[in-house]
Amino acid sequence: MSSTLYNHSRVNDPHFMTHVERAVRIAQEKLLEQGLLKPGDVDGKLGPRTAEALSRLFAQRRELVSNYPVATCGYDIARLAAEQIGKPYVWGTELKADNANPSAFDCSELVEWICARFGVQPMMPDGSWIQFRHCARHASGRSKWDGSVMLEYAKTPGALLFAFSSDPMNGPRPTSAHVAIVFDDKHVVEAKSHKDGVVKSLISSRKWTHSARIPGVQY
Repeated sequence: MSSTLYNHSRVNDPHFMTHVERAVRIAQEKLLEQGLLKPGDVDGKLGPRTAEALSRLFAQRRELVSNYPVATCGYDIARLAAEQIGKPYVWGTELKADNANPSAFDCSELVEWICARFGVQPMMPDGSWIQFRHCARHASGRSKWDGSVMLEYAKTPGALLFAFSSDPMNGPRPTSAHVAIVFDDKHVVEAKSHKDGVVKSLISSRKWTHSARIPGVQY
């Protein structure tokens, strides 16, 4: 970018200042719509009232997003999962996205809550077998251990590994159904059991039957 944009002598350039005033006026009109300025304050000049209005606007935006983490990539999913390690397992736990520090999880609620916290779209449902169907419907699910694909996903932080006793795509909930979040190429984070709670486990400690990347998350 040309250094002339930062040349203070341009404040004496009428043509340049006309563009500046137009930009300031547009910003002031937006602030007026937000109720942060009065009609008489829309003058194209960056004075104290406009600066104060901008500060209030930024404060509002920070307050709006401060209770939610930012970004949605696989590493963020894995990181937030790891932050829950040590919390208890309670089957049937239901959480809201605005709960920044849940006290307990079950396996699928851990996945659903993390996705909700990041605002992942399409929204992740509850239930591990329903979550796999969701991933498969959006073309990121793999329905069998075919070696190369499962190994790829098992090395992808933030991807999901599933263990089902029967086909999750057809019929009711499998008798045994579980989901975990890949942390690195050797570990998953999972709400494992009443005994263990949320833990980091070796991928090799369980026979996984299905895998998926979460739709809407960058890997």
